Amino acid sequence: MAHFPPYKSDAKTLNPGSNLDFFDFVPLRGPTGGRVVVDKFILRITGVITVATALWDGRDVCRLAQLIVLEQRDGKQRWNLSGYKSRIASIRYNGIEEHDEHGNVAIGAGQAIDFALIIPMRKPKLRRLRDFAIPADVFRKISISWASLAQAATGTTVLSANTLVAYVLADFHEETKVEFKAEDVVKSVDFNSNTQAKISCVGAIHDMDVVLENTTAGGAVVTAITDARVEDLNVPLLTFSDYRKIYSQRRMLAPSGPITPATERFLEPVRENKCLPIIVSDIDTSLWDGKVVPTVKVDVGTGVAGLSIITREVTEKSLANYQAQAAAFNVDHTKVKMAMADTDPSRVQLGTGWNKRQQLVGVWSAALPQAH
Repeated sequence: MAHFPPYKSDAKTLNPGSNLDFFDFVPLRGPTGGRVVVDKFILRITGVITVATALWDGRDVCRLAQLIVLEQRDGKQRWNLSGYKSRIASIRYNGIEEHDEHGNVAIGAGQAIDFALIIPMRKPKLRRLRDFAIPADVFRKISISWASLAQAATGTTVLSANTLVAYVLADFHEETKVEFKAEDVVKSVDFNSNTQAKISCVGAIHDMDVVLENTTAGGAVVTAITDARVEDLNVPLLTFSDYRKIYSQRRMLAPSGPITPATERFLEPVRENKCLPIIVSDIDTSLWDGKVVPTVKVDVGTGVAGLSIITREVTEKSLANYQAQAAAFNVDHTKVKMAMADTDPSRVQLGTGWNKRQQLVGVWSAALPQAH
């Protein structure tokens, strides 16, 4: 399959404290006539900024984005995180090996900014990495609320005199079928006390992380948490070290020698102790795995003020959304590869031989008509 450069949105002036929307820049069909499916969006920020008092840690450039929201045409928000949490989630789901960390921005006037942050739709650490990629006909927009320069600054750094531009790249591939993709939702919930968080679930949780977002340069560590458990999901009481070691092994980040965490080559948030991964999906995780419950309670030992939970949940798919995708390509949705069941008209279901969870979240497809 040929590789093509990504699609690019309009470049817009980034005014701190304002909002920007990026939409209508990804065509439905690609250069060879196939259906365009986006593997990842890349937020780009370029320009010049002034740094006073102390250098600005490169891991904090993401804080220019106060909130990043990726929305589908049916209104479902697939990504709703701050810039800080988006960096952590991006590395967690996409991998540190593709992450482009910004260098430290030195003190002085006229410092260049060249920032890139991946918002992964494809999940390369899972068995079928493109199951969650988002078709162009499903994608609606990316909305970004920009922080003030005072909010973006960390430690004793002072930022001023900005001249910045933002745009979004869509790295994609083409498909020869109208595949009805799986859908996940990435969101954040603050702890309701120093030691407990309560989450209203929208699907089956496949990834769960505890983070602490404050103004610490480079991000705050969460090693004060001694242990964590999630009784609603049958997750036992494990120590911080337990969680970090199993994550490192599943992500193949386990050091080959007696390396101290946070001293390795890559600034991986879990290895830096800035993220506690409680639930981690991997190549053995199926789409329909996981317990579906309405709410989840997370308890941690030795509480810390200001903690948040980041979750990635696999959600059910609606019949209306499926029909809209089929209509976009003139596909007869009654003649798909795996027939619609009529037991629940409000949900997409497959034929016999599948359990209900598989029916509601599975990936399946119809032939793509030729472009005219």
